[in-house]
Amino acid sequence: MQTRWRSFYQQASGLPSETKITLEQLNSYPAPLLLSNNQYPNFENYTWDDIQTLWQLHRSCKLPTKFTDLESKKRTKLARAIEFEKAICSNKTLDDGWYNQGEMLHPAGGSYSDRFLASLDSSQQTSFIANHNRELTLSNPHHPLHKLFDTISAKGSDVLLSGYRAYLAKDDKLWLNDEFGLVGIKGQVWRQLLAPLKINIELKNSAEQICGVSYSNLCIQPLLPRKNNFKWLISILALLATSFLFIGLVSHRNEAKERRFILQLLTHELRTPITSLGFTVEQFRRHFDQFDENAQRSFGRLLADHQRLSQLTETSKGFLSVDPHTQFQKQTAYLSDWLDHCLDKYSLDYRLDNDQELTLPYYWLGICLDNLLRNAQNHGKGEVSIFVTTNKLLRIEVIDQGCFPNRYHLLMTRFKPRTNHENMGMGLTIVTRLMKKMGGRFVYYHNPTRCILELPL
Repeated sequence: MQTRWRSFYQQASGLPSETKITLEQLNSYPAPLLLSNNQYPNFENYTWDDIQTLWQLHRSCKLPTKFTDLESKKRTKLARAIEFEKAICSNKTLDDGWYNQGEMLHPAGGSYSDRFLASLDSSQQTSFIANHNRELTLSNPHHPLHKLFDTISAKGSDVLLSGYRAYLAKDDKLWLNDEFGLVGIKGQVWRQLLAPLKINIELKNSAEQICGVSYSNLCIQPLLPRKNNFKWLISILALLATSFLFIGLVSHRNEAKERRFILQLLTHELRTPITSLGFTVEQFRRHFDQFDENAQRSFGRLLADHQRLSQLTETSKGFLSVDPHTQFQKQTAYLSDWLDHCLDKYSLDYRLDNDQELTLPYYWLGICLDNLLRNAQNHGKGEVSIFVTTNKLLRIEVIDQGCFPNRYHLLMTRFKPRTNHENMGMGLTIVTRLMKKMGGRFVYYHNPTRCILELPL
């Protein structure tokens, strides 16, 4: 890893740079003024009392009595700062040579030139900067190198100026410190060197981060081979799942087409024997008066069954059509006539609030009502009542005094041996699906049982 890192550094030094700060530029300015710690009070050479004294002098332009004696060596150091603060207070201009003939940094932080420049108005600053830009700190915007270092953090500047050979900025620009100065290289340029050397370089975020080689703020690791097996596995599984889903959809569609074809075939084939049966019924009709009473009743049942089969085949032909408008063919009739026809075989009466002529899918609506009436008579208790209302929607309510089974009971009966009461669940399933397809709904309530058909008018 060390060898790879040295090879990378040598190759990166020859790459084209976006920013360059020459060694000649760096040597033109005092090194202490380029480091970021010059902005803080110098507690290595001065005490807190010294800093507080200068702050009081800066604020009130009066020096405390206990600090008037400057005979000691320490006080002699402080004498330069006191002289500077007094000059500021009295608006006195110090000689140009004063700033570079002694300590350049103020004990409280920053340079003397920084502080004096801040005390001047804009008209006086230009002349002072021209003569004293060398004594400004790097953090001062008027320092000649400030803009060049602006893309590096203060920590990065300190690292490079302290002798480190490399620093990685947050914008992925790699800064190198070579024999010619500092250079900044874009990430898309220097990262091209990593793959051939089989290394990876990233920011080191914490001291606990494990790296093959740690240098400056760089974490250098060997470039591990990419493990695409897991990605390939995910891709294959996704492809298989998509294939199974597609096959399932195609199979379901084909099965639906096959079922529809079989139903259409049965409906078509039933028409021939039903037509033949119709001719037979007509022949018997001619001799109806010659039959005895039992034969006439049997002929009546035969005639009714023939009519029902004929109506079933004609209606199913429309229901099996792909056109949704022909699936539920509608007829026009008075509501009372249709109810009389449906309830005649049950010997039940009904209450209708407003009889009117309506155009409805009477055949399929009759199947739904017939299921509810058979359930009420076979599984209900007490008297069966039918209430019909027409107010924006047709509402047919069948009521008995029994207790309607809940959904859990209907579900569990599917897993038990078949008994007569299971027909209730199947019949209601038919009613629910037919009402939904017709644009209406089926509603039921428990104890006592109330089954309601609702269809918009």
